[in-house]
Amino acid sequence: MPGNQGDRWNESRDNMPPPQSPRWDRGRGPSQIDPVLEQLSYLRGPSHGLESRTVEPKKFTGRCRLFVGNLPNNFTEEQFKKLFQDFGETAEVFLNAQKGFGFVKLDTRQNAEAAKAALDFLPMQNKPLRVRFATHGAALKVKNFSQWVTNELLEMAFSVFGEVERAVVIVDDRGRSVGEGIVEYSRKQAAQNALKRCSEACFMLTSTPRPVIVEPLEQRDTDDGLPEMNFPPNHKALLKEREMGPRMAEPGSFEFEFAMRWKKLEVSAPVGGPDGVLPLRARGKVAPREATDDGRAE
Repeated sequence: MPGNQGDRWNESRDNMPPPQSPRWDRGRGPSQIDPVLEQLSYLRGPSHGLESRTVEPKKFTGRCRLFVGNLPNNFTEEQFKKLFQDFGETAEVFLNAQKGFGFVKLDTRQNAEAAKAALDFLPMQNKPLRVRFATHGAALKVKNFSQWVTNELLEMAFSVFGEVERAVVIVDDRGRSVGEGIVEYSRKQAAQNALKRCSEACFMLTSTPRPVIVEPLEQRDTDDGLPEMNFPPNHKALLKEREMGPRMAEPGSFEFEFAMRWKKLEVSAPVGGPDGVLPLRARGKVAPREATDDGRAE
């Protein structure tokens, strides 16, 4: 995509007159040109017919970074690197042996997934290693755009704020856009810049004057979840809460009445902001399955 985007900008520069500064930006002077507005001035024309992305996935991205916990206190950086020698190239190795944790980037997501699968819960000096994907500190959630926005357009638009590692439009189980997407930058500063500019101004991706809403991505683990071995078996709170197992409340019982009141409270409690949107479960609907790997391509 970066190559295609560069061609697009070069063609625009050849065919368009020199861009004028917007009314709110005039008077800055030659040395104070806003780089974001300057790049956007070359993208104002039609955005249809974008070339599909055919480039290889970028290496050593934020999606390839692993967190490793429960490391022995006497572990060295060389030993830490050796753990991953069978899973491709490594970079940005960080080890805090005193606190028993470290971070490492693998060259590809596939190799990172293989390393995680092989090393998670691996016994290491009487303790199981814990390996999980680290939080991506430069990832954003983009919402409120039209169904005609694709991965390519999303990447091209948000690359004006900095280098984009990955941009994907979230689709439902039929491949239709849900009007939301994820943008991951290579640097945290670029993500902060995009968040700030889109919050202070109205950033639109298509002809419809619908500004996108940009938020920090709330990252949740839906792959590994919470395994039983994460809890000590003799934890007092766990033992008390697990005194009774899964069951249906007996109609007419105190437990049943209490549970019904709880359900009513959850259904009536508005979530999602001032518009009072109810959760899908409260409206008798099921959330569509979302795909965030390939997204919607051009």
